[in-house]
Order: sequence, then C-alpha cells, then structure tokens
Amino acid sequence: MEGFRKDFLVIKTKGWVESRRYHDTGIGKTFEDLIGVVENNNFLADYGDILEIKSSRELSESMVTLFTKAPTYPKNINSILREKYGHPDLKLEE
Repeated sequence: MEGFRKDFLVIKTKGWVESRRYHDTGIGKTFEDLIGVVENNNFLADYGDILEIKSSRELSESMVTLFTKAPTYPKNINSILREKYGHPDLKLEE
C-alpha cells in the first residue's frame, strides 16, 4: 500500500492533467496511464495485485460502490457485504 501512496502523491503534485480519453472512462484511463497500469477488463486487481483502481470526477453525481460489480458467490453475497461493511448514508436521510 505504501507504494501506491507514493505513486499517488507523485501524480497529485502534477496538478491538472489533460484527459487521455473523453467521456465517462477518461478520468480512470488517464489515472491508470499515469500510475503505470495497463488497461484491462479482467477480474484481477489493477495495482500490484492488491488494488482495483476506481476513480470519479470531483463533481460527479454517480457513485462507485462495492456493489457496482457484484460477485456471484456465495449466494446472497450482496446482502452479506452490505450487512458486514455497509452503513446508512445520513445525507440521504435528510
């Protein structure tokens, strides 16, 4: 994890970087390029075989969650994950 933190901070110091691709996937593709991750569509972790990288625009209303791409095993895994790791979003209850 420390390697990722260092790589992230190096990228952060660059400031604004022009997107390498436009539309929805641009920010993720650009970040992966900068951090040295080869684009892929497999189920393995992106960074150092330990992290799956997700990114979003600062003012985006869409959210990436644990449940965006759900595992299929074991049965009822979404409920298990939600009960173990989930918590109510107090902003939504206002």
